[in-house]
Amino acid sequence: MKKTHAVEPSGNVEKILKLINLVSPEVELPDADKLFNHYYDKKVEHLKNENPDGKSEAEIYSEVDDHYRYNITAETVSDVMKKIHSLNINPKVLLLEIVSLVSDIEQREYEHYSAYDLFNCYKQFWGARIKVRYIAELPQILSGNGRGLFENRLYSLFTSFNVTLSSEPSITSDGYFTFQTDFVAKVFEGIKADRLKICLYCERIFWATRIDKLGCSTKCGQNIRTKKRRKKIKTRFPSRIMSKEEKEKAYDKELDDFFKNNSKIYKF
Repeated sequence: MKKTHAVEPSGNVEKILKLINLVSPEVELPDADKLFNHYYDKKVEHLKNENPDGKSEAEIYSEVDDHYRYNITAETVSDVMKKIHSLNINPKVLLLEIVSLVSDIEQREYEHYSAYDLFNCYKQFWGARIKVRYIAELPQILSGNGRGLFENRLYSLFTSFNVTLSSEPSITSDGYFTFQTDFVAKVFEGIKADRLKICLYCERIFWATRIDKLGCSTKCGQNIRTKKRRKKIKTRFPSRIMSKEEKEKAYDKELDDFFKNNSKIYKF
C-alpha cells in the first residue's frame, strides 16, 4: 500500500469544522429568516385586525419596522436558543466560536451582544453548515460521482435558501469600495480539495490528515472497514449475513459504489 503523508489543517479550518460539527448532520436547525418572517407577518396581521385608526397597509408595515422589529428579532433568537439548548450546546460557546471566525462582528462580553448580534451570529452558523457541506461534496459532484448520499439534499438547500459564497460590495464611511467576503470562503480559499471529506459512517465533515483516511475518527474508520469486509463476505457467503444487515442494504450499495469510483485512493 502506498504511503501517504499527513497534512494538518490550518487553525481556522480546524475551528470551523469543530463549529459545524457541534450539531449532528441529521439535525435540522430552524431557518432564522423564515422564523423572523413568520413572527413579522403575525405582528402585521395582528395590527391589521386591531386597527381603530384606520391606518393604511404601508403605515402598518412602517410601524412594525419602527417599533416592533427588535422585539420580533428577540423572539426569533429566543426560539433558536431553545433549540440550541435542547441539543445540549451552550449558546455562549457557539457565539464566541462564530465571532472568532467572522471578522466584521465585534468581540465583547456575551451579555453585551444585542438580539441583532445573536441573530446575525446564528445565521452565520446556520449558513456555514450548508456551505461547508457543499464544499466538501463538490469534488464528487464535479467528477460525476456525487449522486447518492448528499447531492440532492445539498442542491435543494443551496438553491432554496439562496446560500452563496460571493463577496458583498459596500462603501466605507469615507467613500471607498469594500468587499465583505464570506468567512467560509476566506477559510477554505486555496486549501487542497481532496483533504476535506464527509465521513462515510456518521456524515460529519472532517479534514483528512492522510489522503486515504476513511472516516472522521478511528471508531468511524473501523466501522467503515467492517462494513466493507461484510460486503465482501456477503457476496461470497450470502447466508452468513441476512437478517440484521438487510436494513443496511442501501448503505452498503452506496459505500460499494464509492469505493469503486475511488479505487485508486482507497485500497484494502
